[in-house]
Amino acid sequence: MKSDTTVAARISRRIRDRFVGDSRESGVALLSAILFMIIMAGISTVIMGTVLGQVHPTFLDQKATQTVYAAQSGMQAALSRFRAAIQLDGAGHTVTDTLGNPLGDPTKLPCSLAGNVDPTTPSNGVGYTVSINYYSTDPTDASTAAVPIPPGYLPCVTPGGVTSTATNPVKFALVIAKGTGNLLPGAAAGSTAGNRSLAAVYQFKVSTVNIVGGLINDYNSSGAYCLSAVSATSGSLIKFLPASACTATNKALNLWVYDIDYEIKLASTITNGAAGLCITGPPAPGSSNPQNAILSACLASPVAARWNQLWSWVGSNTWQGQQLVAPSGGTSWSLGTNNNAGVNLNGLPLVVQNSGNNGGFSPTSAVGAGAASYNTHQLVNYLEFGRCADVTSGDITNTFMISYPCKQDPVNGGASLNWNHKWYYTEPAVQAPGPLYKLGPQQIVVNVDNQTPTADPSGNYCLVVTGSAVNGAIVRFTSGVCSSSSNKIWTRVYNTGDYDSSYKITTPASSGGGTLCLSVDPTQLYLGWSKLILATCSNSLAQKWNAPPIYANGDIGGYKEIGG
Repeated sequence: MKSDTTVAARISRRIRDRFVGDSRESGVALLSAILFMIIMAGISTVIMGTVLGQVHPTFLDQKATQTVYAAQSGMQAALSRFRAAIQLDGAGHTVTDTLGNPLGDPTKLPCSLAGNVDPTTPSNGVGYTVSINYYSTDPTDASTAAVPIPPGYLPCVTPGGVTSTATNPVKFALVIAKGTGNLLPGAAAGSTAGNRSLAAVYQFKVSTVNIVGGLINDYNSSGAYCLSAVSATSGSLIKFLPASACTATNKALNLWVYDIDYEIKLASTITNGAAGLCITGPPAPGSSNPQNAILSACLASPVAARWNQLWSWVGSNTWQGQQLVAPSGGTSWSLGTNNNAGVNLNGLPLVVQNSGNNGGFSPTSAVGAGAASYNTHQLVNYLEFGRCADVTSGDITNTFMISYPCKQDPVNGGASLNWNHKWYYTEPAVQAPGPLYKLGPQQIVVNVDNQTPTADPSGNYCLVVTGSAVNGAIVRFTSGVCSSSSNKIWTRVYNTGDYDSSYKITTPASSGGGTLCLSVDPTQLYLGWSKLILATCSNSLAQKWNAPPIYANGDIGGYKEIGG
């Protein structure tokens, strides 16, 4: 019995000992708790440091995102101002060219801009400042420094905008837009941290359409009179007025366009895409002679229906009508003055006649080139628009060539033009900017038998330089057939991607390794017509031949970020 009790007591004691810790273990637990607290404190410190370390970058990223969008807003604000800088007449109406395109006003271009992204809450501090520099040449690679660097830089003043001239027109704008925001927490006053700036180049829509209208003067009186409509209405007569009346104040009645459809249009009536009013012969010009010409609605098609509105410049200062249908009677009829002496024309009407003085007109070059183009084998000059390269007096042995009013052939598309007006060369196969924008060396050929150069090689003559190829040298045609490869001296430059260097005909200079351009020289005249010369290549329209009417649409590109 005693033994059992002893055993039971022993088991009970052992169980109790399992649940009662050794007093020596209590210190270990305390140390573990302290260690755990130290570890957690360290971890908390690391986490806090990490969190605090991300606060500034987060604020910086947030501001940078805001300010880059603010810079883009500034860029858009500049574009809207560019597109809103249009010419207005005295009545506040938009001024357009003869094709209906609104004309820009460089004096309204801004020099700088500033604003808030959200004007209703300016306190948010997010806004933009924009500086704008204007150029006549592409500034894509120009410095974006505060002081623009020439070439081509055009100063801008407020008010007054930009001064744009024919020799230095405004073509490009370098736009630098800076986005701004509130100071970052803890940043010093004046800190630009987080601000971002963008730069881009805007190319203005630039039209080189020379058909803006010009005067038609009387040749026999040396320009003492001009043609002027009595009114800009259908049925109006056209009369000769003294040159003193042919002023800008009357341009709505005395500026004319000789268009690619062979019609002579009153320029003020073809704005905004309107068909306009055309000089029109009588329904049956053979019924009486002469008959008054009138203005009537310009007809587009078919050709037979507008036979009495088609006029060919045939030389001898004459616009000749087209004998396309029976009412013409098969008789040659022309615009005329009904005054053989060509004097005292004041108030006399423009007439259509088939005898007498079938000529006597001297259109200014702004009147237009009609349908003359590369397709009719003619070289249209763009300074003297309406004038084409011409073999002087139809004499292949002449020692100089001239720029002469472009002749026309509405019936046969140029096939019936006289040989001296047909100058053959080859355009590049690819006429977009790229490595194939030019073609040469090649020959420029006329054929005295009025055949194509390939059909009749024996009649070919090549354009060469008289003497050395230097600035001011005269050009002429060879006195023999064009067979020598040494006469392949011309390179046709089409579209380089930059209008100033495009649409030229060039040849190497005799010395110095430079290049010269075929050009007209208005200071050297033959019977009033400019001679053709070689000139140092420049951006002058005198050196552009068969250029397209419009070369650039409004566009923006070259975006880049330039810092804060």
